[in-house]
Amino acid sequence: MEFTGERYCPQIAGEIALEHYLRYAVAVGLAEGRDVLDCASGEGYGSALLARTARSVIGVDVSADAVTHARATYAHHNLSFLEGSAAALPLPDASVDLVVSFETIEHHDQQAQMLAEFRRVLRPDGLLLLSSPDKAHLEDVIGPNPFHVRELYRQELQDLLAAEFRQCEFYDQKTLFASVICPRRPETLACWDSKTLNENVLLPTAHLPAACYVIALASNAAGPLPALPLALLEGNALDSWAVRAQMEEAQRRLEALNEAFLRHKAMVEAMIASTSWKMTSPLRRIGAWWRRIRRQHPASGGGKTAISL
Repeated sequence: MEFTGERYCPQIAGEIALEHYLRYAVAVGLAEGRDVLDCASGEGYGSALLARTARSVIGVDVSADAVTHARATYAHHNLSFLEGSAAALPLPDASVDLVVSFETIEHHDQQAQMLAEFRRVLRPDGLLLLSSPDKAHLEDVIGPNPFHVRELYRQELQDLLAAEFRQCEFYDQKTLFASVICPRRPETLACWDSKTLNENVLLPTAHLPAACYVIALASNAAGPLPALPLALLEGNALDSWAVRAQMEEAQRRLEALNEAFLRHKAMVEAMIASTSWKMTSPLRRIGAWWRRIRRQHPASGGGKTAISL
């Protein structure tokens, strides 16, 4: 499936891969022995990961092409894919134990309806694991994403979830040269801000500073929510967006130089093959001969060149 920027595809490496795979790595632990809905399953790689531990997994996506691709690529006895909207899920009431929805809520404007649908299809003790970009650290900093309809601030997401779920615990995710998910509770996390490292100072923070994504675990169960582990997925520093952007820019410049060379080469070849070039060949030979004579017999004091014939 071709990567367009709207849906993640597993052939894409770097920061985006760390972000997506770490979320699913956490979800796989929650999915064990459960019936799972993967909402906005896209290419299908995440649903396939969940199916390794889940009792059953249903991937739902609004794109018919994505569903067709996922069915053909990830066939498994406990995995199925359906076409449908997040705001009108093609599932019966109380049919799943876990809903996974990563980077879905910002892609449409029916966010309250989507969360109401999640509550509808979840069993009474079911869990929702959801991620959303934090507008304060993404759209407000780097500008709008053309595929995002409405990004949410952290408080907006909290309010939407509170309308449907009695409990909600929030986690932060941020990609460095690794991606980490950690509780937003200072008593469980030791964290430092890197902005002061150039001053040789480690500044403690109460939570992961400027986390770009919010991870939420919600439920209407009577008991306490399960605690997610501190999760980290290490990556290669050479895969960072900054380094890759520099390499891509260097490649573009190299290609531009090569194209310019080929254009000039073609112009020279066309000139040499022209009739005018062939007709003026004797004049060029005479000119070359004369320049050679001038070098061999520099001008005398009188300004004239002495030539022996």
